[in-house]
Amino acid sequence: ANLNSEQIDLCCLKRKNKIGDKGAQNIGLGLSYCTQLTNLQFGISNNQIGDDGASTIGTALGNCKFLTHLNFNISKNKIGDKGAQNIGLGLSQCTQCTQLTNLEFGISQNQIRDDGASTIGTALGNCKFLTHLNFNISENKIGDKGAHNIGLGLWNCIQLVNLEFYIDSNQIRDYGASTIGTALGNCKLLKNLIFYIWENKIGDKGAYKIGLGLSNCTQLTNLKFNIVQNQISDDGASKIGSAIANCKFLTDLEFKIQKNKFGDKGVQDIALGLSNCTQLTSLDICLNEKFLKSSEIINCKNIKLLKLSLEEETEKAKTENKRLAQKITRLVKFIIN
Repeated sequence: ANLNSEQIDLCCLKRKNKIGDKGAQNIGLGLSYCTQLTNLQFGISNNQIGDDGASTIGTALGNCKFLTHLNFNISKNKIGDKGAQNIGLGLSQCTQCTQLTNLEFGISQNQIRDDGASTIGTALGNCKFLTHLNFNISENKIGDKGAHNIGLGLWNCIQLVNLEFYIDSNQIRDYGASTIGTALGNCKLLKNLIFYIWENKIGDKGAYKIGLGLSNCTQLTNLKFNIVQNQISDDGASKIGSAIANCKFLTDLEFKIQKNKFGDKGVQDIALGLSNCTQLTSLDICLNEKFLKSSEIINCKNIKLLKLSLEEETEKAKTENKRLAQKITRLVKFIIN
């Protein structure tokens, strides 16, 4: 790769090719000369890159010490712990200058386990001045140790205003989820949050800590929250409902929590939490049919758009839910899936 060492802006997009380790290594060597970059968009997703290629790219990334904006996407490859560790080490070095304020980091759909995720988490902890973070490490093989260290890294990102955090489709249990939840509670300046941790193995303890963290994010106006397909029962769902009640400035909420183990009490407490969000105008929610039968949801009087997805529903139930939805005073549009 022939790159100019004096460039300050670089866009390198090599997506959906058949690039393997050799090609990635040469791209990495070229990138290593671009030491003056302040803005880097680097997209090499959907290729055939393994640990060797990823490691060279990671080392090159470490030479970019003046970055303020980084968009780095190496998703859909064949990267394991070794490659992820070297990318993490590179990210640590390029953030030591503390100038990075915007980071989009995508390494989803690879073969990363706890060791690789832990090094990336440590690197994230160096990004103390981030205001915007898009972090996607979904669809890997990360367990509690990796999730714990990612949470420890996120804990340091206290300047965040916008956070997109995707760690779904891994193997995370309560311990890892608890650390991530605690870290979330440290991001008190957040106004916009996308938090996807669905399809893991999180129970009530992890859900409790996530709820506790979310309850500190009192400045949120836009929230997309997805914790579908875990092992949460009534206690965990109730805590998440209480957390939502603290987000009093929410105007737009997408809330997905189905395919867990909670019953009527969990549904009622979630509805009770939502009833405190008096500024909510748009709600996209997945729950069971008991949701609209809860008197608390009728108190969300400012909702204009309600999109409801139910796990199982007959035509008769659809008609009944439409009737119940009409009790929401200012509802303009009701969509049911």
